[in-house]
Amino acid sequence: MKKKSPENGATNYLVCPLGLPDHILNGVLAFAGGFAIGFIFYRSILWSVIIGLAAVPAIIGLMAGRATKRRLLNLRGQFRDMLESMNVAMRAGSTEVRALESSRDDLKLLYSENSDIVREVDYILAAYNNGGIPLRKLFRDFADRSGLEDIESFASIYEVIEGKSNRSSEILRQTQQVISDKMEIEAEIETMITSTKSEQTMMMIMPVLIVGCMSLMGEGFMDVLYTTSSGRIVSTIVLIIFAAAFFLSQKLTDIKI
Repeated sequence: MKKKSPENGATNYLVCPLGLPDHILNGVLAFAGGFAIGFIFYRSILWSVIIGLAAVPAIIGLMAGRATKRRLLNLRGQFRDMLESMNVAMRAGSTEVRALESSRDDLKLLYSENSDIVREVDYILAAYNNGGIPLRKLFRDFADRSGLEDIESFASIYEVIEGKSNRSSEILRQTQQVISDKMEIEAEIETMITSTKSEQTMMMIMPVLIVGCMSLMGEGFMDVLYTTSSGRIVSTIVLIIFAAAFFLSQKLTDIKI
């Protein structure tokens, strides 16, 4: 679901792209997972429901953040392709606006018409042709709405050189190259930590499986954990550590270039 900024109808890329059905599904799965973990550690319907409800906003927020990040990563790659197409057109003698129009046609061949970059280029061209808004302001607005450092850098440079320099084509090429280099480095890092992420997932699952298996090994084997105050306290401490380790691991594997 694409959210729009109220003032001009442009897309706000910092808003989570997930729709209500996605949030509901994530909430249901979060509650089910939290309920199962709570029941394994407490053997209490009440505590299981409490833990399940507590997991809902945390997981919904986590999944929303991941969806927004994926959208921005895709947008950055699409922006790189837009600059590459504009650079080719400008080398052939086109102006910035004509190059942008040419890039729109190329982008429609690479992506669908409903893709973020095609919709963005359409919006920029419409605002330029119908509203008379300079490209420098439109690129600045695009940078603000995306929050992407690469688009921010390009917009800042373009604001300085628009109408004052014939190096626009070179700026486009350099910006496109920087984005490509960063994406290649990120892909290499992602490949390097893939095994680490798999190990991380197993490390998060194993404590739950171990406690679950131990509780099924024999009658009364884990009763002290479920029936005494000290057992409840230990379970609570373990769950807090478990949750903290989960969210910390998400932060540690979120490497930014």
